[in-house]
Amino acid sequence: MHNVQVTLRGEVYYVSNVSTIQELQDRLQAESGWDPTEQGSVTFQGKVLEPVDSLMDVGIKSGDQVNIVPKRIADHWKMMHEMGNGLLSLHKELSSRGVSNSSPEQWRDLQVMTNLYRDLTKLPYMQEEMERFCQYLKNPQVAERVTDPDRVETLRQIILNNPLLLKTLCESSVTTKVALQSPDLWYQHVQRSVAQWKALDGYQLWQRLVEGRLFCD
Repeated sequence: MHNVQVTLRGEVYYVSNVSTIQELQDRLQAESGWDPTEQGSVTFQGKVLEPVDSLMDVGIKSGDQVNIVPKRIADHWKMMHEMGNGLLSLHKELSSRGVSNSSPEQWRDLQVMTNLYRDLTKLPYMQEEMERFCQYLKNPQVAERVTDPDRVETLRQIILNNPLLLKTLCESSVTTKVALQSPDLWYQHVQRSVAQWKALDGYQLWQRLVEGRLFCD
């Protein structure tokens, strides 16, 4: 039987005396009012868990933290996790055959794809990072460093020199697209965004990141 910390829709709950994911979600219903079918999917260390899973079997110990995320996002993680494992298995198989039986192009493409999917399967940890970031922003000195003019301009240059990131941000917000064209507008834009971030919890901030709306409109 475990005592587990659970993050659900921006709230933290402490659930005790449970041994399966189903028991955890049922107990969470009593604590939060959210029916298990509406809660989302339970994730732990990047893996989407099933109701029948035993906490012990999936490595959850007393005191561990698990997250419940929207099903759409959880399904994406699960798909990427499975694809990543498939690519790693293929990589291992090609390695066992030896380099001579595979072309350099095959190895290069496989390595690029493997690295990409390995990174994508780490997305669940971003919610935890956003929680920490929100806590950091509560500190006035940290918030001041985040909006330091030199740091803000450096961030703008990084974005402008990264075509993929630039395209993503410009498509996510017309305001962001316009602000990136001017150091002054960008500085004001970042200041407004940071003020908005401070009013959000980690879950809400993480949701904005996943949906490509990190900066305010």
